Formats: sequence, structure tokens, C-alpha cells
Amino acid sequence: MAAQALRFRHVLCPTDFSPYSADALSHAVAICRAVGGELTVAHVHPRELPVAAEFSYLSPAPLEPQERDALAARLETFAEPARARGVTTHTRLLEGPPSSELVRLAEELPADLLVTGFYSDARLKHLLLGSVTEELLRHAPCPVLTVRHGVGPASYAGMPFRSILCGADLRASGPEVIAGALSLAEAFAAELTLVHVLEQVPEFEPGSAMQFSMVEIQAFRQAMAEDARERLRAAVPEAVRERLAVRDLVKAGSAHGQILRLAREEASELIVVGARGHSTLERVLFGSTSRRVVRDARCPVLVVRGTLTAGEHAHATARLHEAVV
Repeated sequence: MAAQALRFRHVLCPTDFSPYSADALSHAVAICRAVGGELTVAHVHPRELPVAAEFSYLSPAPLEPQERDALAARLETFAEPARARGVTTHTRLLEGPPSSELVRLAEELPADLLVTGFYSDARLKHLLLGSVTEELLRHAPCPVLTVRHGVGPASYAGMPFRSILCGADLRASGPEVIAGALSLAEAFAAELTLVHVLEQVPEFEPGSAMQFSMVEIQAFRQAMAEDARERLRAAVPEAVRERLAVRDLVKAGSAHGQILRLAREEASELIVVGARGHSTLERVLFGSTSRRVVRDARCPVLVVRGTLTAGEHAHATARLHEAVV
């Protein structure tokens, strides 16, 4: 069954009223303007438990009416640029744990896209992304567009994204990512580059049990690359290639490194990557490539959730077991 194309009929954009949120809002507005989608701008007021541990069983106090009115007014002011651009805009003021409340709201709307800004401190690269962003990337029921600090606001002149780079996963769980990138390229009349990175290119060290000549090793690597090119070609129907500018690339190295390098060299305006799984396995699965691309990209990154094959599920389970024993 073919993967479903992305349709952004309703976009959800959470805000904490920071400059990063304002940049994210501008990208959400640009997308809604381009595709005719509706926008919901939401703020979640986190309820804090009393400091005294002995009272921690009590329910946190809700906002006082005056506080709630002030926050609602601030939210309306924050959302005004969207309305000024002609986008049908709603606001929602919520209370509770931000990530879980936003996931619940995304399910309720339902949202086809969640757009969020976040700050990434280069000094803390060994840590997770901002906690709310991390949770949304793991649990949101729809694709998540991240706008990192420093990306800046979107341009309202023309389409929001004119060049898209897709980290193409050629495993059985990857069609959603490629289909999503294709549907965006069509919606925004953008050029699309599909790149598959061969991360596990075998190395045969001298003295090992398996001895191959350099010619044989090079031939093996070329065969792997050619197979990947053929599969990339097959992933996009010829009829689609006739109306879209689609380019196929195969690289070797670290996936996140190659994706980020290409995005910089080609001034990509959007990166599309995948994240798989819907369970506690995501602590393993949403990691290396997707997290690093989201954290370090100089342009917005769309994370599209895929599904796990039985083999990938078993492999991830083994990795999770290794991580906790």
C-alpha cells in the first residue's frame, strides 16, 4: 500500500511567547497561506506543584480568572500576525504538562502538522533537545516541523520552501518519509533532492579472517551504491519525475553529517527526515540521525513518523535491552 501524501489542512503551533516561538509562527503562517490551511496557536500554562513535598499529592491550583484573562489576551496578540496575513486562526489556552497537553490537542483537532520552535545550546550537544520538543517529536500524532533558534522567520514572498532535502530511508519503514517529501515538493513547487547515506560500508582490515583485494572492496561498495540509486529511482514514479525536479544522491558516511553538509552546500530551505515507532522503543529509535539533524540544521526540519517492520522491531528491542542491562 502506498504511503499517504501529506495534507496540511490544520496546523498546530504552540508558543511560550519567546522569539523562537515567533519564528515558528511565521513558518506556520507561511505554510497555511501556501496550502489554504487553518491554524491553531496554543499556549500551555504549566501547573506547578507546591514546593513542600508533604503537599505534593494535592492538585496544582488552576489559573486565577485574572491571570487567565491576561494570558488569553497575550495569546490573541501573539496570533494577530497570522490573522493579518489572511489565515483562519484559532487560539487555545491550556493548563497542565505542556507536551502531553499539546499531544492531546493535536489529536483532538486533529492536526496535520505541528510547528514548534526551540533553542539548542551548542555547549550542551551531548544532552537531549528541549524537553517539550523532544516529547513532541516522540509522541505527536502528526509530522512535526522544528524551527531551531537562529533559523529566523519565514519569508512571506512566494512559497515557503523552494528547495527540499529528504534523508531517504530505503528500508521497508521509509516510504512515509519519501512520500511526505514528494507531496511537499508538489505543494510548494519545490526542487527535491533525495539522499540515501550508506552508513555501514564494510571495512576489511589487513590480517582479518576475510581477505579481499582493494579492487574487490571497491567493487562491492560501488555495487551497494548502485543498488541504492536504483531503489531511489524506483521510489518515485516516472509520472511524478516528469512534473517535479527530483534528484537522487547516494553518499557514504554518517547520515546526519552528510544530510547537514548537503543542506548547507545547497542552501536547502527544508530538511525532511523520519522517526519510527510508537512505544518506549522510541527512546532508542528517535536518536542518532533525526535528533542530530533537528538540533544542528540551519533550516527548518520536518520529522515524519514511519512504522517499524518486524525485523526492525526485534533489532530495536535488542538495542533497548542492551541499554538497560
